[in-house]
Amino acid sequence: MLLIESPEDVMSAEELERIKKDLSGLLEANQLDWLQLATQRCPPEVRANIRKSIHQRNQEIGPLFRRKWELEDQITKDSAQTS
Repeated sequence: MLLIESPEDVMSAEELERIKKDLSGLLEANQLDWLQLATQRCPPEVRANIRKSIHQRNQEIGPLFRRKWELEDQITKDSAQTS
């Protein structure tokens, strides 16, 4: 049996892959900043800027994870309905 994906399914899958890449980049950047804070001596203003960057990325990460979970649920439900 040949399964034909709807344009919505393809768009959801593409969005999910983009979100995964975005999350990976944001999490990696946070990890590197935390590593820098833990291993390097920096002036207080540099440390504050690093913490600010981490905080800003965390603000982006939450909504991306929520959207990722929504898309995964949608894709799972769609595939269950077509089986």
